[in-house]
Amino acid sequence: MRKKKEDSFVQLNKNAGFSLVELLLAVIILAIIVVPLLHGFITSARMNGRAKQTQRATTVAQDIMEGLKAYDIEELKAQFNAPADGFYVMNPKIIHGSIEEDYFKKTVTGNEDEDVSYEHVGEDDVPDGIYYFSLEDVRLRGSAYDVLIRIDATNYMDGNLTVDGNSEYRHDNAFNNANMASPGSVIKGKDGNYAQSAWQNYNAAQEVWKDSDWEGSLDVEGPEIPFTFQTFKNQGGKVTRTITLTLEDGGTDEEGNPCCAAEIAFAYECTYQGETKTFYGGFSDKPVPCGDKIPEGGNIYLFYYPLYGGGDIVDKIEIRNTTAGTYTVYLIKQIDSVTNARLSDFQLKTAEDKYQPSVNITGDVEIRTNLGTNLVGAAYAGGGAPLPPGPGEASRNKAELATEQNNIDKQIVPAPGQTGKIIGAKKISGLSEGGTGEITEVIYDVEISVFKTGAKAKDFEDCRPMIVIRGSKNN
Repeated sequence: MRKKKEDSFVQLNKNAGFSLVELLLAVIILAIIVVPLLHGFITSARMNGRAKQTQRATTVAQDIMEGLKAYDIEELKAQFNAPADGFYVMNPKIIHGSIEEDYFKKTVTGNEDEDVSYEHVGEDDVPDGIYYFSLEDVRLRGSAYDVLIRIDATNYMDGNLTVDGNSEYRHDNAFNNANMASPGSVIKGKDGNYAQSAWQNYNAAQEVWKDSDWEGSLDVEGPEIPFTFQTFKNQGGKVTRTITLTLEDGGTDEEGNPCCAAEIAFAYECTYQGETKTFYGGFSDKPVPCGDKIPEGGNIYLFYYPLYGGGDIVDKIEIRNTTAGTYTVYLIKQIDSVTNARLSDFQLKTAEDKYQPSVNITGDVEIRTNLGTNLVGAAYAGGGAPLPPGPGEASRNKAELATEQNNIDKQIVPAPGQTGKIIGAKKISGLSEGGTGEITEVIYDVEISVFKTGAKAKDFEDCRPMIVIRGSKNN
């Protein structure tokens, strides 16, 4: 009886395991779960790798873009054609291949970032205003790239152009055709120059207003209207500003060539209630030097702010060359955009239309100037709204920036016995200009395409860029 009861207990075998079928099922289930995870990890790793490559390529492109914007076309061409003489667009230490100006024809067949092809051509086959530069084996944090830079200055020129043979551009912004100059044009240590402070005219008017004899008689036209020379004129005052630039014998340079020394003086002769006084607007009452050892045939730049008003407000400019040499003086008027006397665009246009300075030239001097340009055009060179039509004008659809000789002749009142000649002043960019004053592209659009290394060796043909960025260089 006892034995039978013991037989009724189930005996458990603690050493028993999974059967082969159970093991196979477990492996299959694990594989179903793990394989997609592993694939996801691998895909993620690849995507991260591509993202890092793209990020580094973008960094390279952005660095180049910022570097390009610091220079005009002539300066860029000089750097890419002779990098050993100095290359500053980006750190040259990370460029392990060629740096050069190149020549291509670009064709767009679809998406401009992807469906683009380049054909290597000769220099004469590249349209005017289009430039290509290339960098080979640019290395950044273990990655290597080739870069093709395309610069298009045609969008800021006047005229209808066909670019790369496949697109017609109709441009209405002639900035690169403008006959202009800027203080940055001056070669330090070689050219003479003086850039007037925008505050000088305003400060001179303040001196008049605060004069002890006239104080109390003169007043502003309202609590928030500053006292300017226009205010002075409205209250019966008269002012003649005289700018005198004198070139004197400056000895010889190290090579024994004759040189001149330049000095400049400003004076505001003001008449009120029959009394005349002279003010200087914070400027010295004596001439100040603005160039020393300027070689014969060299340039002297005078950047000044016009004294507008007309009638009883007169601007006189005296250029006196007392040497036996010949020099070129760049007489460049500028826009006041900072002082309390600045004008609105419409006021500036009106003032410019009436502005007619007297220019007296003595000695052998050639004057290059933007006096024939209505400066209000510069305010609209960046795509702003057009000005309202002027008298006799049906419309005013674009900025007129070019200096024309007939405008200069109308603008300037020549003094009797004048011996020098006056012509338009064109843009000078980094290099001292000769007699012709060729226009240099200073405004342009930029397209930077970054490729995997090896694209340069293939002349970028049948190569798709990793990244393309675009921007514009404004002056």
